[in-house]
Amino acid sequence: MPPHRRLKQWHLLYNGRFNGFKACQRYWCCWCCQEGLPGAYEYANRRRAFGKLLIEHPLVIRDLMDMEVTIEGATALVFKAVNEFDKSWHDKPPYSEHYHYARLLTHIAKNVTADAAAYVTRLAMELHGGIGFLSEYPIERWHREALITPIWEGTSNIQALDMLEAMTKKNAHIAMLNDLENIVAEIKAYHNTAEAAMNVIRSTLQTATSLSPLEVEFRAKDVLSLLGHAIA
Repeated sequence: MPPHRRLKQWHLLYNGRFNGFKACQRYWCCWCCQEGLPGAYEYANRRRAFGKLLIEHPLVIRDLMDMEVTIEGATALVFKAVNEFDKSWHDKPPYSEHYHYARLLTHIAKNVTADAAAYVTRLAMELHGGIGFLSEYPIERWHREALITPIWEGTSNIQALDMLEAMTKKNAHIAMLNDLENIVAEIKAYHNTAEAAMNVIRSTLQTATSLSPLEVEFRAKDVLSLLGHAIA
């Protein structure tokens, strides 16, 4: 089943079950990505430039690969957040440690998927050239709608502040770090890559927890982005 269809099923199942999950927003971000990528591939396979198809140019290949990797990472992070909330959505106050961990992941996932939607659709529009801005091609709509996702259901500033609250008041980052350490330990293929990402997470958390409240709030969006892209 295509990823966007699976995401829609999760949205229908989870939307409204617990406060703040924002499944619809994350589903829409990945939907924008999934809609933008096929159009970019289709156009690159028939448009010619400098005597050959766009798909034959190394830079275009790099862009398409970057789009695919971005989509896969964002989608995996969404399903990780869904899976963690599946274990704790029934919690009632006082919430468990796992609930706060799942909530921390939702703020991180929201930021990553919103960035991914804007980034992937922008690259897709670039591959279309100037004609990508015209309504003749649907990518102009997908990119326009993707740009609302960093605002809808809480801007990146709000997600960063909510992340800090989950970390400083609930210590949710400790549960997240332990879980990710266990996941990385089980990875056999590309273990060095996973370990490198884990080092970014460790370093980011260590820096964030060593700063004063004012300093960490000033850098909160950087922390949110670094954690999100390292996990994804």
